[in-house]
Amino acid sequence: MHRDRVGAPAQGDRSPHRGGSRRNDRPHSRSHLSRPSEREPYSRARGGCGMTSISTKSAEPVDERSERSPSRWGKSLRSPLGLSIVSVSSLLILWTIASGTFVNSLILPSPWTVLSTTYSMIVDGELANHVGASLMRIIIGYANGCVWAIILGSAAGRIAAARGLIMPVMNLVRPISPVALVPLMIIWFGIGEMSKVVLVGYTAFITIFFNTMTGVASVPPTRIRAAQTLGASGFSVFRLVVFPSAIPYILAGMRIGLGLAFMSVVAAELIAAEEGIGFLIIQSRYSMLVDRMFVGLLCLSVIGFSIDYLFRRLIRRFGGAYVGKEFSETL
Repeated sequence: MHRDRVGAPAQGDRSPHRGGSRRNDRPHSRSHLSRPSEREPYSRARGGCGMTSISTKSAEPVDERSERSPSRWGKSLRSPLGLSIVSVSSLLILWTIASGTFVNSLILPSPWTVLSTTYSMIVDGELANHVGASLMRIIIGYANGCVWAIILGSAAGRIAAARGLIMPVMNLVRPISPVALVPLMIIWFGIGEMSKVVLVGYTAFITIFFNTMTGVASVPPTRIRAAQTLGASGFSVFRLVVFPSAIPYILAGMRIGLGLAFMSVVAAELIAAEEGIGFLIIQSRYSMLVDRMFVGLLCLSVIGFSIDYLFRRLIRRFGGAYVGKEFSETL
């Protein structure tokens, strides 16, 4: 037999202070520590007694490449302007490679040959005469087409009797291509300016008319009744409610009609003209001057793009109150 020591704890009796002191004396491992954001929330279901449990998961290494912000060049290339530059540059590179390598340069001149020919035509004033003649025909014909299309389209969309009179004729002439009307225009109006102007006006008129009629007819009746409740009647309802509501449709039709006007004037000048971009293209074809033909195509592209861009800028600047920001961004 041996005697128990006085004051010694019984077997199995552990002092929490001694055990705790031993644990505190041990060096802390980094795997047992975590940032405050990684601590698990207190849960009574786990038997927590007012103490938070600390996650023992080690902090994952942060990938510096994933947090690195994109470079300035990357942001520029991803912008609409950057993508446009990349697209046009790629086209020019492919064009340059194809010219003289896969295709005869007499049939497909290089971009630099076209630019050189363009410069020489600008210097001697020949290009200005052709561009000025085409632009004058487009402006006059397009303006007349817009005016008549908006007037008749508004009447057809607002008045049932007018719609019954106008729509049968419009449905008959709408499928007729403007190119098919060129010989008839020459017979009726001669080879002068009138035939080109009428053809351009007709082409723009068709699209703008149907867009205007759709916009006027699509005005919600609640807006009209609200205006009538406030005392508006007759032409005041059309001026204050119907026409402003139809402006987005009208502007969309005007933009499409502008592009069609360029197509129609070239078609008219290809057949009967003494100057103009279409005349330049057809005359160069007879002489196999393909570089001059590309000059005419380049003029159509640049002028059409510039006018369309100016049209969209004017709408965003002055028409925002009528079309709204969302619609103006789509133009």
